[in-house]
Amino acid sequence: MSCSPMFPWTDKKIRVQAFSCVHALAVAGLLVREAKQSGVDMSVRRFLTTLGEIEETVLLYQGE
Repeated sequence: MSCSPMFPWTDKKIRVQAFSCVHALAVAGLLVREAKQSGVDMSVRRFLTTLGEIEETVLLYQGE
């Protein structure tokens, strides 16, 4: 597993950075699993690359 870039200077900040990386990897794994169950079969790396290519998001709100 790679956790770079490593900008923090203190041990506590490095631990927080490592936790954030592991958390992001776990969330990415869950997203890939959900996608796979919906019929979209791709690797974590390809899935994240595809998500990174999204340039526009439209939010639709149902209101009164």
